Amino acid sequence: MNSKDQKSTFQFDNPVLLESVFFENLTYKEDFSKIGQLPFKINKIIGEKQKLDEDRIGAPVVLTLTTSEKMELDENTPCFIRVTMRANFVWNRNDFSEDSVDKLLSVKAPSLLLGYIRPKIVSLTQDSDVPTQQIPFINFSTSIDQNKNINE
Repeated sequence: MNSKDQKSTFQFDNPVLLESVFFENLTYKEDFSKIGQLPFKINKIIGEKQKLDEDRIGAPVVLTLTTSEKMELDENTPCFIRVTMRANFVWNRNDFSEDSVDKLLSVKAPSLLLGYIRPKIVSLTQDSDVPTQQIPFINFSTSIDQNKNINE
């Protein structure tokens, strides 16, 4: 199989790290070793589609994983983590229906970005008192409830 011959016309540029935040709660009262998997929330933003030239259209997609919407800690919260990545996706307008593009942007694009976020979460947590956090696979084909933890 020649990857050049199999290359999709739906492409992306180099994903960019927009935000990487980790801070440990110095007033946390419990034993860090008993934390287990932290409750992460997910937020995806699909930007407006824009005509790039005669044949190509593009749109940015941003994905954020965070332990909390606010950077506030109480004595029961071990840490705060937030990682945000963005990539611009480009496709030939005649190669995909509008419905196909919407599915690619809402399912495939965030799945790709999650693959870049996972090792960043591991890296942020593995050298801390917080147990190393592994992010599970996410089913982006269903609507994401931004108030629900991805580990539930």
